[in-house]
Amino acid sequence: MESIIMLAILFGLLLLRIPIYICLYFTGVLGLLIFTDMEFIFVAQTVLQKIDNFSLICIPFFIFMGSVMVRGQSATRLVEFAWKFVSWLPGGLGITSVISSGVFGAISGSAISTVVTIGGVIFPHMDKYKYPKAFSVGLVTAASILGIIIPPSIIMIICALTAGESVVRLFAAGYLPGGLIMLMLSLYAWWESHRKGLGREALERFDFKGLLIAGKNAFFAVLIIAVLFGGIYSGAFTVTEASVVACVLVLIVEMAIYRAVNLVDLKELLISTGVVSGAW
Repeated sequence: MESIIMLAILFGLLLLRIPIYICLYFTGVLGLLIFTDMEFIFVAQTVLQKIDNFSLICIPFFIFMGSVMVRGQSATRLVEFAWKFVSWLPGGLGITSVISSGVFGAISGSAISTVVTIGGVIFPHMDKYKYPKAFSVGLVTAASILGIIIPPSIIMIICALTAGESVVRLFAAGYLPGGLIMLMLSLYAWWESHRKGLGREALERFDFKGLLIAGKNAFFAVLIIAVLFGGIYSGAFTVTEASVVACVLVLIVEMAIYRAVNLVDLKELLISTGVVSGAW
């Protein structure tokens, strides 16, 4: 009977179009008040205990790092580098979107940031070369989940801290499924494009010199990723320290080397990072 009442409360709140996280919170609180003798202050103590964790500091840093790379040139250069690898394959742009989603997802840790960023860069090109919109939107949207599977995933960090597990071990568990999803989506993009003749105008011969140039242009962006993951898995940094180091490197690259981000941009990015971090 208690379960039925709880479900009724949950669905009633959902029907009122209240955000899901608030529905789940109030359902749990009402369940405690109705079916237990537990003091309500226990809820506040539990919430404070869960958020009073030093490791949570890495979340705004990862979000900020991704935002700076998007506003600057790092994200675009990484996409161009990925494109040079597969430009000779049918569906090369689709495969590029999958690879870029995996890489950028590993940077930002957010599916929403991934689909907005990669979609904004890839969609105009896929539209230019007459890929069907349903194919483009479906592929990029499906690939965006790589942002929460391939580390450093914000959801993984929260789950690990909530469950009392090692963040690094949970990160390590995300590579195999993330890589498998990336491979299968890439194969799907290649097969559909080969079968239906999609994006033939975009095909290019493999250009090793062009690949080297794109790699050179993306060197600092790749370096940031290498430092981030190398530091975490070598034990040189904790996850929190790695997020701070990566942010410093991103600011140096975008503001001093690429000169693509200025102080006005930095102020906007800090505000947006605070808003997004609060939502998590």
